[in-house]
Amino acid sequence: MLLPDTLSRAYLTDNAAIEFPEEVAALADSDQQQELRMVASAATVELIKTAAAKDDQYHMLRRQIAVGWPNSPAEVPADLREFTTFADELVDSDGLVFKGQRAVVPREARANIL
Repeated sequence: MLLPDTLSRAYLTDNAAIEFPEEVAALADSDQQQELRMVASAATVELIKTAAAKDDQYHMLRRQIAVGWPNSPAEVPADLREFTTFADELVDSDGLVFKGQRAVVPREARANIL
């Protein structure tokens, strides 16, 4: 069992500090925006951004991502409960919410996107 043995020995000491440079986070944001532009036309991206600016649920979602999610789904506002199962995967990037590499489409734009 070479692999488990190797992994069991590769641990961080208590004194080791893990640094997270801001450049890494900024790079991830630009990567998401670039990938969105690769799969959607400029008009579609603009449609999503315009709809996101008008959508109250989207504003609530962005605010919830910024402040963090409560431990209990019952504490989440009713309009945002549909996002609780994957809340830890959501990020706010330049006014849009992403789940991984996919943009969360505001309600108003969903019919056009489909």
